[in-house]
Amino acid sequence: MNKVVLSHNVRCPVKPRHINTKAYFWDAFGNTETDVSANYIVQFCQKKGGWYPFTKKEIDDFYQSIGHTDGFTFNHLIDDGWVVENAGVYRVTLEFVARVWASSPVI
Repeated sequence: MNKVVLSHNVRCPVKPRHINTKAYFWDAFGNTETDVSANYIVQFCQKKGGWYPFTKKEIDDFYQSIGHTDGFTFNHLIDDGWVVENAGVYRVTLEFVARVWASSPVI
């Protein structure tokens, strides 16, 4: 399946603020580690204020700013096409957003 990458010309009605990152993303991606990594990406996008592209350094810096001492790991999000990398820039897909919102919407 070809996933739609969020970019400046793809509008998404679900914003990062519509996702409850305080709740666990139960089975959003079928793997605990991947679900946890997705949660950190949503927290990061909430801080940025949108589904904006980001670099590995940006996500690593955010991850360390919330108390982790190692680097951020995508845990299958890239391998399975939920996050797409091009020239060192990462973007979430529309399907990524749909899965995290379905798993943990802000009520």
